[in-house]
Parts: sequence; C-alpha cells; structure tokens
Amino acid sequence: MVLLEAEIDRAHRGNGCLTLAYVNVDGVKQVNNRRGHAAGDALLRGVVAEMRTSLRSYDSIVRVGGDEFLCALPDSTPDDARRRFQQISAALGRSQGFASISVGCAALHPQDTLEQLTERCDSALGEAKREHARHARATIVVADKEADVLALVRSVLEREGHRVLTAIDGQAALDLAGEVAPDLCVLAVMMPKLTGFEVLDALRAAQSTRGTRVILLTSRSRESDVVRGFESGADDYIIKPFSPRELLMRVRALLLR
Repeated sequence: MVLLEAEIDRAHRGNGCLTLAYVNVDGVKQVNNRRGHAAGDALLRGVVAEMRTSLRSYDSIVRVGGDEFLCALPDSTPDDARRRFQQISAALGRSQGFASISVGCAALHPQDTLEQLTERCDSALGEAKREHARHARATIVVADKEADVLALVRSVLEREGHRVLTAIDGQAALDLAGEVAPDLCVLAVMMPKLTGFEVLDALRAAQSTRGTRVILLTSRSRESDVVRGFESGADDYIIKPFSPRELLMRVRALLLR
C-alpha cells in the first residue's frame, strides 16, 4: 500500500488528478472449488498480465486480497479509467473466454487519505456489480473450436446485452457450465476433448445444469445427428453456416421459454 500512498501524496503536492480503481476478478472462488487453486492462480496471473499490458507503465497495480486489486491511474478521470478497464475486460474475453472483472472507480479529492478513497472505490465496485446484475439479460456459454465462429456468436449475443463466456473445447465448456450455471449453452458438435453430444449428456446428468437450455451447432445436416441431439435433450439445432439474425432469433425464442 506504500506505493498507492506515494501516488496520492504526489497528486496532492502537484494538484493533479488521480483515479483509484478497485478491481475484482469474477468467479475465482468457483474456479478454485471446481478446478483447484492452480487454475484460480492461473486465472489471476492472466488478469494481471492483461492489466500490465493495457495500462500505462506508470499506473500502479497492487493486490489487496485473494481476487482483488487496487490500481492508481495518475492524470486520469474515473471515465478515463472505466474506458481502460472496459478494454481490458474485452481483451480478457477474447484471450481467456471465461475471465471477467468488475471495477469501481473514484477520483481523488483534496485532503483524501488512501482509506477514504478506497472506501469510495469499494462503494463504486458494489454499485457496478449491482448495475451489471440488473442489466445482464442471460449468462450464455459458447463453445466451438473455430475462433471465427466463437467471435461471431460472442459479438452477436453481447450486443443483445448477454453475458457471454467462451470455450474452445468440450471439457472447458463443461467446466464453465458447472461454475456459472448458465441460462443457455451454445455448443458445437465437433470439439476436442468432449463432443457437443458428450457435453450435453453431462449437463443433463448434473442437477445444477439439468435445466440449462442448449443449442447445438453443426456443419452436418444428416437427420441422424439432429435426432441424436434432440434425443439427448438439445433444445434447438443450428446448421453452419448460419446468419447472425438466425442465431439471435433462436436464442431469443429459447430464453423466452
């Protein structure tokens, strides 16, 4: 915390602006419980690496708890800081799929101590989490080995206001679903480690995900594949290539059920 106190003192002496950001890495406890502490540590390292890449060299990052960080951004307003962390969150989604952060920002006031500024950041973080919960329409896990398909589906669904988590293989998709209990899974049939059919079977066998709605994606149009998906409990089937509009209509219809 000495580093943060030094930044605050420097801003006070120079009459400059400074914003403090309270960053919470979402879902670390669930990752630790589901996949072990090594996986949780890897998640945290990935988030820190992205913050170091995206923030400026003179911005400070200090870990203050198991999954929490304080970041001091000199010469920045809270709006500036929020834009930076929105970029970091988007980059985490592209690089790690399941990683996400919640951030509360507060500007330094004259005579502020680190404790006072941190308290306002903590309040802003709580409000940011409540606001996200109010506006997030659904949590959706999307899994496909094809990066361009993942990017398309994620883009379409996020524009609709959904929280989207991505995976590049079936096992990762199943792990994600176990951690977040999504409202919907969009699963490619052909994936490494576990096929979409195998993930679907596992979802239907688990109490926590038995009611999760599932759309299967496939480039196959054979009737036997479609029948197998529906017999396993799939709610819908989309044949590749598909249009963004078709995907959106299918998702909207399922989420209304």
